[in-house]
Amino acid sequence: MPGFFRYPTSWLITTLVTWLAVAIPSLTYVKQSVQWLPWFQHIAILLLVLLCINESEKHYGYKARYAMLVVLAILIQSISITSPAAIHLIYNVKVVGILAFYVPLSFALGYIIFTSCFYVGSQYFFWHNGFEYLNAVLFACFQLFAFVVCKRMQKEQEAKEALQLAHSQLSATQSLLSQSIAKQERLQLARELHDDVGHQITSLIVNLDVARRTAAQPLNELLDSCYQQARETLTCIRDLVSDKRSNEHIDLYDALIKLTESIPRLNIELDYEHHPLLEKLSYANCVLKCCQEAITNTLKHAKADKMQVAVYNHNGLTIKISDNGITLNSIRFGNGLVGMQERIEELGGSLLVVTKQGVTLTIQFGVTND
Repeated sequence: MPGFFRYPTSWLITTLVTWLAVAIPSLTYVKQSVQWLPWFQHIAILLLVLLCINESEKHYGYKARYAMLVVLAILIQSISITSPAAIHLIYNVKVVGILAFYVPLSFALGYIIFTSCFYVGSQYFFWHNGFEYLNAVLFACFQLFAFVVCKRMQKEQEAKEALQLAHSQLSATQSLLSQSIAKQERLQLARELHDDVGHQITSLIVNLDVARRTAAQPLNELLDSCYQQARETLTCIRDLVSDKRSNEHIDLYDALIKLTESIPRLNIELDYEHHPLLEKLSYANCVLKCCQEAITNTLKHAKADKMQVAVYNHNGLTIKISDNGITLNSIRFGNGLVGMQERIEELGGSLLVVTKQGVTLTIQFGVTND
């Protein structure tokens, strides 16, 4: 199962060593009547931590991770009932470090205060050890430090992801731009061949036709041969011009592949069907920009790990972009979505946004009423 689990070596080693350092001393304080429960707690905590820090997102997403974090927090607090040792509070330090990647500072501070109060209360009311303020404050400081450090790591990771996303967008835009430039150069060459060279050869054919009709033998046969060669040359030039005009299209699929193949944290499935409108640079560029904006919004706001981009020909050109992120009741149109809508409407298209089981953007151009 190599695709299911993926961990940085340092994270995996740190997690295992920390778990051993906490679990072994904690189990020495187990109450004899419930000896099986602490073993279950510590083993379950290890498994949940490994699942939460797993960087592979092929089989479960953010909703499952939030649920696992809730269960993990409950299990850690329950250890206060089965063991009087304060060492299990190190688990809270680990959890707060994980929370830095999922929740804001205010939520983490609330969790730190709650866990500290719960520890103090369990020590006083359940174990009758008095108010353990010192341990509570000490581990609360450790938790806050872990949150700040991991938050800084998250910012650095987001900066790297933004750079990677910008690189993918630049590669896709460069691909489309280079195709456009090459097409314009070929069209310009075709026009020059047709207008300049074609005109000169046509004049040459007319002159040769007049000459071969008035010339005497043996020049008549030579001029007739030159006349036929000139006509064949003109035919070849016309065929070449027609071929360049009809076969040089924009390859949007190549640009979309460059955009979607290396997006961080997102497994993007591309389903592409050609449509005649995509042969025009304006439509191809609009679709590419809309896909770029949708991917950026998903990475920033949706907490999704899967996205599907479908371009197909059904009652006009249709582009459907969907993700499996956290569903919101409504979406506020910021500058990105407003710009996307304006770009689409300028080409006579429409944009539909649906927030059900993730976010789905449906873009349509050239819809006909059958």
